[in-house]
Amino acid sequence: MQQKPTGQNNYQEDEIDLRELFKVIWLRKKFIIIITLIITLAAGVYAFNKTPVYTAKALVEIGSYNNNNNNNNNNNNNNNKVILDSAANLSKKLNILFIDIFKNEKDREFKITSISVPKKSTNFIEIKAEANSNDMASKEILKVVTYIKTQHQVKLQNILNDRATRVASINRQINTIKNKQLEVLSKENNLNGNEALLNSLQLISMINGELGIRSISQLISEKTELSLLLNKQNYKNSAIIGKIIIDNNPAKPKKKLIITVAFIAGFIFSIFLVFIMNAFRKETDEAAT
Repeated sequence: MQQKPTGQNNYQEDEIDLRELFKVIWLRKKFIIIITLIITLAAGVYAFNKTPVYTAKALVEIGSYNNNNNNNNNNNNNNNKVILDSAANLSKKLNILFIDIFKNEKDREFKITSISVPKKSTNFIEIKAEANSNDMASKEILKVVTYIKTQHQVKLQNILNDRATRVASINRQINTIKNKQLEVLSKENNLNGNEALLNSLQLISMINGELGIRSISQLISEKTELSLLLNKQNYKNSAIIGKIIIDNNPAKPKKKLIITVAFIAGFIFSIFLVFIMNAFRKETDEAAT
């Protein structure tokens, strides 16, 4: 008696098994469709009833001030600018104040999600927020920006006050020199040549003692430089570049993704149930016979 090759038998068994599986699926197609639809509809109800979450972000330029006034260069030259804060240090500080402190608070309607320094940047930070509306997300970002601007305005005002104080001090020194000169000139009319010369030397010695080695021309030059730096255009507070970027489409929930994943999962789950039910039915039938 001729036997069929083993490989051919295995192939036929596999083919029969596949046909059997497809047959089971086809016979239970209504069940599969119903289960898939139920799971998909449940996911759709969840997605459409879930409170939408909107995102907003803003790029903030850290404030600066000019450290010297060079008439040969534009005042906006980066070589003259001093940044008010380190972007890295400011980012760490803001993360503690506006993110870390609120980590344990649940179900917040708005929150700052990220405060970071863009790559290859030293004077910019990026702020991101999430909220139940674009307006709330934007307001949350503005809170952070307002805090930054308030802190940096104090620094700018201190620098401005210090320079104004130095200008006033130089004015006093220049006035001292002028008063001494007037005093000498008023006396020289009644003095002979030698006494006038001696008086002038005493004046020079007195001025040097009070002002060090700086001359009146040096004082005037320093005053002019500082006076030019008192111009408001030399001081720039931190501010948002452009405007806060918002998206009219909510970032969460991703409705299409949720429904698609639910449909695929429901389809696979329903087939799995069909196979389990079929296996139990076979066991029951075999036990009955």
